[in-house]
Amino acid sequence: MRKILFLSIVATALLTLPSLSGAADYPSQPVKVIVPFSQGGSTSVTALYFQKIIQEKKLLSGVPMPVVHMPGAGGTVGARTVKDAAPDGYNILLWHVGMCGSEAMGNIDFSHKDFTPIAATGSQSYCITVSDASPYKTLQELFDAAKAKPDTITAGANLGAASHIGLVLAEKAAPGVRFRYVQSGSTSKIYAALLGGHVEVGLLGTPTLRQVASKGVRPLAILAQQRDPAFPNVPTLKELGYDVDYSMTNWWLGPKNMPADVVAQLEKNFKAAMDTPEMAKNFDSSSMALDFLGSEALGLSIEAQCKSINAIAKRLRGEK
Repeated sequence: MRKILFLSIVATALLTLPSLSGAADYPSQPVKVIVPFSQGGSTSVTALYFQKIIQEKKLLSGVPMPVVHMPGAGGTVGARTVKDAAPDGYNILLWHVGMCGSEAMGNIDFSHKDFTPIAATGSQSYCITVSDASPYKTLQELFDAAKAKPDTITAGANLGAASHIGLVLAEKAAPGVRFRYVQSGSTSKIYAALLGGHVEVGLLGTPTLRQVASKGVRPLAILAQQRDPAFPNVPTLKELGYDVDYSMTNWWLGPKNMPADVVAQLEKNFKAAMDTPEMAKNFDSSSMALDFLGSEALGLSIEAQCKSINAIAKRLRGEK
């Protein structure tokens, strides 16, 4: 009797333990995507692209994939929500290189190591941009002015975020160039600040530039390996002699210690969505590249990017 009772207790305990390998019945409920920004930005648009295709093609066994926008503190409010969630695959985060910037700025008490990389899906490039009224017609003219009078040319940025990081990396590649950074907020607000003459330069993503092409701003150079087909006359920084290759890749992340088989299933589903003609059309219309990285490759990429951004941490924080 004692043996039977013992086996019964063990069996009951095993049934009530949380599953360490959830893919057998995963997903059995909605998979929530947290976008840590307001609606309308490129991260939000990307999340909605994937939501539509994944649900229409039943790539997550037909369960819903609601997208929840949770803006605040440069993305860190939504990120913390996912970090603190159960690592069961039902709460995932869509973020980007801004996480490394928040680490370098000291704005968060957690890091990229507190998340499980799932996949990277697509990227957008950035252009150093001025208004049409600007006296700077080329990147070299802008850089020469910023060298001659350091810390005087105003640069609109969301401090610590992608728009700030890219300009500081450009500074690093052009010793002596120093802008005076002004907190402008999101990309749309940087665009408005350029038009209004409140700042002299800003970093705008190619999706934004494609929307506002010929509407008051002039891209001088793109921080990518090659020119963007939508802007064939805009040279890369590398063409101009500056070793900068910077883009914003969409990172899908989960809480730390997610089961490997759940991660593998999500990675497979995101890749399947990426491979559809619909996604290719969506990304082309948004001027985003169809890059893809699996979980392991994304982890290595995030590690490398955060390392390079930590190297410019003092400048990001405004220190000498």
